[in-house]
Amino acid sequence: MPNVRFNLKRKEGNEKQLILLIFRFSKNRLVYSTGENIPVKYWDNKKMRAKNVRQYPSQTLNAYLDKLEYQLLDIYRKLLSEAEIPTVPLLKKELDIITNKQSKKKNEVLSFIEELIKEREKLTGFTKGTIKHYKSVKNRILNYQETYQKDLKFKHINLDFFYKFSALLTKRGQNTNTASKTVKTLKVFLNEAAERGLNKFTDYKSKKFAIVEEKIENTYFNLEEIEILFKHQFKLERLEKVRDLFILGCCTGLRFSDLIRIDKTHIRTIGKISVLDVFTGKTKKRVIIPIHPYTRLILEKYDYDIPTITNQKFNQYIKEVCRIAGFTEIIYLTKNKSGEQLSIPFEKCEAISTHTCRRSFITNLKQKGESNDRIKRMTGHTTSKQLNKYDKTTLEENALKMASSNFFRATLKVS
Repeated sequence: MPNVRFNLKRKEGNEKQLILLIFRFSKNRLVYSTGENIPVKYWDNKKMRAKNVRQYPSQTLNAYLDKLEYQLLDIYRKLLSEAEIPTVPLLKKELDIITNKQSKKKNEVLSFIEELIKEREKLTGFTKGTIKHYKSVKNRILNYQETYQKDLKFKHINLDFFYKFSALLTKRGQNTNTASKTVKTLKVFLNEAAERGLNKFTDYKSKKFAIVEEKIENTYFNLEEIEILFKHQFKLERLEKVRDLFILGCCTGLRFSDLIRIDKTHIRTIGKISVLDVFTGKTKKRVIIPIHPYTRLILEKYDYDIPTITNQKFNQYIKEVCRIAGFTEIIYLTKNKSGEQLSIPFEKCEAISTHTCRRSFITNLKQKGESNDRIKRMTGHTTSKQLNKYDKTTLEENALKMASSNFFRATLKVS
């Protein structure tokens, strides 16, 4: 449990003593000078505040200490919510900014990123997930500055920075594709700064200033597996609802955030065909998807009022759903850890999440021979490259499909 204390540097004597902030968290200890002094006789050691006596104006000092404690705990909680590990140097830097020991404007790259995030938080075109990722990238820049003891300026963002930054991302546990996304987002920030005339340095535009993504093997549900899951009878209502949401996702290809807000207003008819007409939350694109028979049955089952659940709870329950339904065969998935690609065995049920729905939708359509262009119009993807990342046809499935081609079924003429 994080704990904030205020102690005097020395508790004896009649002279003024410096007030220290002491913060203990996760086996770490931060000792920080508040810059405030007080005569020992006017300090209450138990309350860790100035005594409320006529001889000393305690209200202003105590209010300052209260505010400092609140701000420190707020910083600590925000770091945790952004999946970042609070460190003593990072917290000290934030306290330096709060107490004006260090000006935010001194660090031009970090200051720009912070201001840009504040701007985009107020705009409707950026989701909470995007803002959370922006903050995570900002914290990676902070980690770099802590490691190399350097306040970044735009002129410092060159290939030397890139190599050090990439190595640090790997050292801190980011896999290749996550690190690639981090660098891409940093380049988004740098491009924005360039457009505003704040960044005239272009080394980051080099082809070498990029981490090439690796193809990661994930699993999906084929049409037979979707049918088996649909027919399974669950004893618990919460599991049945999660199963229905999962199948709904497999048959629409919608992201989870769009899936759980489907209602009757999203359904319309084109000729004699019923479709879902959805304006997606993340990409702000309109998609139109024919209604699959499973989609219709599930929507009617709930009278078009889809069960609501958090993404985290869904990912927890869907593994239980798939285990009960018997999807426990061992599959091997490729994972990248600290720059090394590993093939790791999983029970299939343990590899299922919200993302499996969208992968299943795309993979099943591609296996039915549908074109990338038609599928993209339903998923909202801009390029075939983006779409193909979701195609999880296995090598075995591909070989079986190719075996039916004329090339492999050729009749040999033996003379």
